[in-house]
Amino acid sequence: MLDRTRALIDKTLKDLARVSYWLTIGVQSLLLALNVYKIVINVERTLYFVFYIVLGVVSIANLILFIATYRHKKHKMVVFFKRIGRYVKYFVNFCIIGLVLFEFATVGAASNLDIIFSTISILTFVGQIVFEIVSAMYIHYLGLFEIAIEKDFEFIKNWSDPKTTIIKKAGNIFSSIADKIHGVEKEEATLSEKEQYIENLTDDYLQKNNEKKEEMRSVEKEKTKDSFKRIFKKRSKDE
Repeated sequence: MLDRTRALIDKTLKDLARVSYWLTIGVQSLLLALNVYKIVINVERTLYFVFYIVLGVVSIANLILFIATYRHKKHKMVVFFKRIGRYVKYFVNFCIIGLVLFEFATVGAASNLDIIFSTISILTFVGQIVFEIVSAMYIHYLGLFEIAIEKDFEFIKNWSDPKTTIIKKAGNIFSSIADKIHGVEKEEATLSEKEQYIENLTDDYLQKNNEKKEEMRSVEKEKTKDSFKRIFKKRSKDE
């Protein structure tokens, strides 16, 4: 049921993940190149030189971790390190950008190439952040849409395979009877956080929709009453 919709959603999620992967590698490589460039031009400025080397080493290590763990998405320890790596990535990138801006404010740019390289790197990083925020929102609402459409078409799914539905319902009935005989308390099915959110949205929508319908009915009733009054009023004048 809904195989085409599921296939499209799955393809969309995979494409977004692939774009995000290559975008991350591209942005991190660009910032790393900027960091190396800053190390070269700050050889005689010991403080900046040391800071850029430290940030560069951490950035390289984090990029290697990101590439090495990209396909391992289910292991809990790997997921934990990936989450830490994401935070480290943003921290290091903001530190590099902050140090670059501080250097411009205190020492000044080494050349026009320095300004252009730094500007492109910063804008690219900002673009990546915007892409990740939009993608996260899109994926979130896409997941909600998938659950909602599955719930709305659940009755069609049941009747599209009546044999399985009847067997399942019969099994549930016999299971309930067996539980009552043996005094087993059946645990109520709990909704997931997303499912509960959708149910709350649905209840709120139905309530507002019913209120609008009641309001429209009241308006139509008033129009009907007014029409009858005008009709009888005209007849009384004619008489």
